[in-house]
Amino acid sequence: MKNNDNLGNILRSQAPFDEGLHSFLLRTMWKYDPTITPIGVIKKSGGFINHPFCHKSIEHLFKLYPDHILLEKIDINKRINGINNSLFDCPSYYAERIKYIFFPNRNKTAPRQEHKSIRYCLDCINKGIKSFGYGYFRYFWEIDNKCLIHHSILKTIPVNNIKNTIASIKLLMKGIEPKGVSEVKEKKSEYKYPVDYEKLFNENFLFPIKFADCLIDSFAIWIFTNKNSFKSSILRDTRLKLSDEYFDLKYEDKNKNDILLKKYFMHFHFLCSAEEPDILSDFYFNHVDFLKLYLGPKKEGVMKEIYSKSKTHNCNSCNLQHCTIKKGTINKPLSREKVTFEFLLNNSYTLCRIAMQGRSINIIGKEPWAPIDVSINSQIYLDTN
Repeated sequence: MKNNDNLGNILRSQAPFDEGLHSFLLRTMWKYDPTITPIGVIKKSGGFINHPFCHKSIEHLFKLYPDHILLEKIDINKRINGINNSLFDCPSYYAERIKYIFFPNRNKTAPRQEHKSIRYCLDCINKGIKSFGYGYFRYFWEIDNKCLIHHSILKTIPVNNIKNTIASIKLLMKGIEPKGVSEVKEKKSEYKYPVDYEKLFNENFLFPIKFADCLIDSFAIWIFTNKNSFKSSILRDTRLKLSDEYFDLKYEDKNKNDILLKKYFMHFHFLCSAEEPDILSDFYFNHVDFLKLYLGPKKEGVMKEIYSKSKTHNCNSCNLQHCTIKKGTINKPLSREKVTFEFLLNNSYTLCRIAMQGRSINIIGKEPWAPIDVSINSQIYLDTN
């Protein structure tokens, strides 16, 4: 875990540590040129664009930052969980978002973008000026109508056009309150929908080593071949369902039912990890090749993941549509013996991020490919000075 600790210290040393993405984009571009119109950050009608991005003309400003710093600016308020981290999810998804936001090569704002109100706490802004020499917008002002540090009601600037919005933001960054502001109203309690247990499962369990699609056939055949080896009645029943669903479908029907089939295989993998991990180890020893992926626009070596593919599948002649390897990801083959849980901790940026959030890593089973329970609530640390 030494590498993770060092990386955590680097990320925590970035100041300010609680700045929102919109604020970071605005400060960076206005530091370079105060006259730049922040296309991609503020709508023409005023208000923060819901999904901001960097305009083509200033992309070069963000090439100075390491990939992982840009990622944490995007995900500053994100709690890493099982969403986008299921068995068949793309392990490079989070890294691709860096390019989408900071290097999208776009000239115009996406049409009909929703916008956010621009909230602020003047005491926080003045504290930022005192501490860092400039004011900025904290990410957690979007959470409530009160400041989590000063407990005062947040305020919002009027939204009518981009010119007035820019003028108001620049005043606020200097610690000056603009005219026409109003207090943020408390949200009324909304109707709570019944618990979606499937969504809850997807959120709570993370698969640290993802499957390439070429492993579906290998996994299905292995499950069928070992039909008499499973002692657990749950696994036997699940195996029967998988056999009926998978082997009775034609090729085109498998494509149509791709999401459903992957869900079945993911659940089987989860159950096998928990109930009979030694049998699952047989599959990984005899049917799986491991790769180390190097991710991020710059491929600097900090952002990396371990990936698994079929031993019998030739990547050079692959015609599968959704494959991380086919996207041109730099990868390096790994021997099965090298892939231990300790090795995974130091070579999975996803697990590194969980550790940096001060949360436990609870593996379901005893092998590095076993799913991880990420449902434990993490502590939130706030600057109270």
